[in-house]
Amino acid sequence: MNLVKSKSHLFPISLELFGTFKKEITNTRTVLFRDLKLSSKELSNAAESILVKKISESKGCLWGEVYPWLISDFLEIPDQKKETIAKGWLAIYLHTIYIDKCLDENGKIFKNELLASSLLAKYGLINLYGIVKDTKYENIFNQSIDSSANYELSDLLNQNSIENLQLKEETAIGKNRIILACAGAFAAVDTKNSKYIIEFTNSLLLTLQYLDDVTDNYIDFKNNNYTYLLASAVSNQESFNKIQSENELLEKLVSSDALLNTISKIHSSLLKTISILSSFRKKRFSITTLSYLNLLNKSVYDFKIYLSENGGSKYDRLPKKLKQAILKDVQKKIYILSVTT
Repeated sequence: MNLVKSKSHLFPISLELFGTFKKEITNTRTVLFRDLKLSSKELSNAAESILVKKISESKGCLWGEVYPWLISDFLEIPDQKKETIAKGWLAIYLHTIYIDKCLDENGKIFKNELLASSLLAKYGLINLYGIVKDTKYENIFNQSIDSSANYELSDLLNQNSIENLQLKEETAIGKNRIILACAGAFAAVDTKNSKYIIEFTNSLLLTLQYLDDVTDNYIDFKNNNYTYLLASAVSNQESFNKIQSENELLEKLVSSDALLNTISKIHSSLLKTISILSSFRKKRFSITTLSYLNLLNKSVYDFKIYLSENGGSKYDRLPKKLKQAILKDVQKKIYILSVTT
């Protein structure tokens, strides 16, 4: 049994990436909220509170904030264009955060945040659409908005069901395709590398969605949001009703091989993402992005091997003490890979 604990990381890998782009990310926040204050100081403050709440709930960095700087790291476009795209995307991203929270958690709706969310959507769409308008990427932009809304509805209607795993997988990815609105804007500026931008974003999106499901497995469970990961761990609703704690849920994910299967999907998607980036040729190659993805891939691969050696039917035959040791290791490995989209 492979019970050796990893010493490579004791904190989320994503925090390293966030630290790399921290200056750019914080500056984007400042510029966005400053611009919003020109419309309304109160709504700008409410918009900022949406971000603050999300940050306080996350285990690592917010990938929505990192994405523009991650992808522009291997593009050669003017800084002013980067800033325009980044702040436009951040506005749309904060709007989607608010909508997701309302739909997934059925929490209390604060009127000032609701109005701020509308202002964010308007601001973001105007900024990004101004870049893609009258280009061939305008269609990608429009499709990403439409697709995201339709899949968000599908997710809302089916999140309490454990049926149709294929639909769940398709819906989870589809509702986050709004990020292609940002990719379309980058492609419109750097048309020479547009193919890589779209392919890289699509592949990265798949990786991030699975990682997000793994990170938030217990939160999703408590909210009766049965993701592909959760639904693939059980055969019926009664099995979920018997789970009373986070540890019991994790045990089900390990013993059913649902976690292993999802980690395997992440590994496959990451390999494709790295392959796309590695085939990208330019004078100033992105060392930051590629090194991060390679580090993430190594941790994912190690996790996959660990689960294949200790999970499934092998886990069921182990004594209680060894089971507890494995679950602790699994929790640490999930924490290291934790991603919030």
